[in-house]
Amino acid sequence: MRKMIFLAGIMFGFSMMAYSQSEPEPETVPTEASVGHSTEATLKEQLELNAEQEAKLKQIIKDTRQARQALNEIPNISKEDLRVGLEQIRTRRDERIGSVLNGNQMVKWNGFKAKIKE
Repeated sequence: MRKMIFLAGIMFGFSMMAYSQSEPEPETVPTEASVGHSTEATLKEQLELNAEQEAKLKQIIKDTRQARQALNEIPNISKEDLRVGLEQIRTRRDERIGSVLNGNQMVKWNGFKAKIKE
């Protein structure tokens, strides 16, 4: 169960969800602040981040969320343009994360991403 909660947090924090026309029920959607905090804390623990890495990762998470939000706010964006934009955001995020983490941490990070895709 703990793994599932962890993976859900990682998925929300780092994956780029496709734009959806329907709005989720408010009572089932956690706030971004609470999810962001738990995701960052979990990443710090699981990846054994030092203080500098933690600060850089927080900024990457913040920038990624802002980029995703900006993309989703573009009026009348086509699904294809949205897909391409999200892929570019993910690629940039992964490049930035790769410059912060060491080899062992990258193996763990890639393992998290693989589990999310399953």
